[in-house]
Amino acid sequence: MSELRRDPLTNQWVIISEERSGRPQDFMVKRNVRPSHQCPFCEGHEEETPSEVFATRSEDSPDNKPGWQIRVVPNKYPALLPTFDHEDEGTFWLPQPDGIAGDLYGETAGCGIHEVIIESPKHLTRSTDLDAKQLGNVLRMYRNRLQNIRENTHIRSGIAFKNVGPEAGATMEHIHSQLIGLPIVAPQLTAELDAITKYRGKYDRCLLCDLIDAEKKIAQRIITTTDHYIAICPYASRQPYEIWILPHVHQGDFCSVSDDSCDELAHLLRCTLQSIDALLDKPAYNYMILTAPFDTASISHYHWRIVIIPRTTIQAGFEFGTLCCINPIAPERAAHDLRNYQQSVIKTDYDCELVD
Repeated sequence: MSELRRDPLTNQWVIISEERSGRPQDFMVKRNVRPSHQCPFCEGHEEETPSEVFATRSEDSPDNKPGWQIRVVPNKYPALLPTFDHEDEGTFWLPQPDGIAGDLYGETAGCGIHEVIIESPKHLTRSTDLDAKQLGNVLRMYRNRLQNIRENTHIRSGIAFKNVGPEAGATMEHIHSQLIGLPIVAPQLTAELDAITKYRGKYDRCLLCDLIDAEKKIAQRIITTTDHYIAICPYASRQPYEIWILPHVHQGDFCSVSDDSCDELAHLLRCTLQSIDALLDKPAYNYMILTAPFDTASISHYHWRIVIIPRTTIQAGFEFGTLCCINPIAPERAAHDLRNYQQSVIKTDYDCELVD
């Protein structure tokens, strides 16, 4: 049977319709293998990218030369430009055409920050090609770069994200992530903040903290827990095998994650991605770090998380026309499938718990 589920964070509806599904293998995406070529992100090709803005490298290696472990460069084809010489601080409204009443069209200058985080000097293609220590260093780089861009007074919010595979929007195979600093608070984040603020006003509690407690009691959508983190398939999953990773305690700002917590988080993230690779035969996927806007009032209300979305289905007319996704795999089933694979991939110094 089908059912409609409402996302408590965005109030968007999702249709869970398992009649449309089969085995996990039915969601595997055929990948186009690109021919090998010289990669501008590989060590030794530093001159083929814009000059680095930051890098972790050996002490005796000069900037924009070999000897680095992680390298951050401006995006060569940025979505937003770092031209902050305008006076406008927010959205302004265009003059309306003659005879048109009201404020119809809004715009603001397309200024922001768009960086590429090259995660390895070697030509690796997936996060699971990194060990947990290397992935922990990548997470620390996300944290540090988000902290850096928040110091720009024109930037109101930021997001770190990864696209893996052409179906997920990746144009380069070499393992990398992106970070964008926006002069606005994006609609998704605005909707979440509105829901969280309304919930706090009504119950004097955090919506996501209560959601985590509820998931622990229900114990059907949990994949893994560690000392400080939990991985779940959310109640209103938009896509098959969508996963959220959240801290157990209330924490609004990803920039406040400690170095030790980054290591623990890296292990959980790697194990989760290994399970996706094993279950779905290395699908294309996106993951993103959703963190509070950069004003301090929002930070106290929000609760950051990592969202992982394997790209196994394609949105069609119904989804675009209604903004209501159809998910052919119930999150309870997805969590069960992923737990089975996690039992074989978890090898760690951190205590992990799998829910039967």
